[in-house]
Amino acid sequence: TTPPSVAMANPVPGNYYSGVLVSTPFAGTAGDADTGVSTITIAVTDVDRGLTPYFNGTTYTGGGPFYLPAQGSVSNWTYNNASLTFSNDHRYDITAVAKDNAGNQASVTSRIIYDVKPPTSTLTSPLPLYMTALPTISGSVTDNPGVIYNNPSGVSTSAVTIAIKTGTFWWGGAGFNSNDPVYLTVVNSTMTTPNLWAYTVPAGIQSNLITGNTYRIISRATDIAGNAEFPLTNANVPAGVGVSVLYDSATAVSTITYPVDGKAYQGVAVLSGKADDTLQ
Repeated sequence: TTPPSVAMANPVPGNYYSGVLVSTPFAGTAGDADTGVSTITIAVTDVDRGLTPYFNGTTYTGGGPFYLPAQGSVSNWTYNNASLTFSNDHRYDITAVAKDNAGNQASVTSRIIYDVKPPTSTLTSPLPLYMTALPTISGSVTDNPGVIYNNPSGVSTSAVTIAIKTGTFWWGGAGFNSNDPVYLTVVNSTMTTPNLWAYTVPAGIQSNLITGNTYRIISRATDIAGNAEFPLTNANVPAGVGVSVLYDSATAVSTITYPVDGKAYQGVAVLSGKADDTLQ
């Protein structure tokens, strides 16, 4: 009368999954010390699908749940199916049932959330057209733009990065000498919606900024499900991402040409001079 034991190692309950971290094949273990395990079956239920939530081996339909034979051995089972698909922002219950040779059975269920939509990050400082210093870079990030999703995975505190470019080269750690972005991790606060993030620019970068150069700063976020905002390499950075800001730390120079210093005048009706900011 003692039921068998059954455990699920993958997927992990409560986790977010995506095309990057897809959770199939499902996998787990089972055992029975008395009569032995005879079968392992798997049921997949789309919690948010409405009237047709049950996977029948080919498609989702009503009338379930449908318990489908697992693969592998009964002690170390797996399940995979080329017809099994997931929908963004949906929750799924994955249930494994072990039955022993005496007819006793036990089950385990893992609920996961499927998220394939990348987050969106934005820079709020600096902003075009000019900057006179670059002590910090800041912005915001959301994994639910427009607040249209019910189950977004969110962005962790260390999943937002920035990169800086001037001309054709990115900051590479010791200078602007890298063909591809070298991403620097910012501190992302998950306490606000959208999240707010900030990066304190180190002295090494600040000392390499040249007055008169334009700098492109981009941000890139990856959500908890593993969806990246865009690929890593320079060729895959979208044209409209980030901001381009002219760095101008040179002081403007102004001089008075009239009246002339040291001369005496009975009256001065007009003041004149000139100003120069050639590196603007």
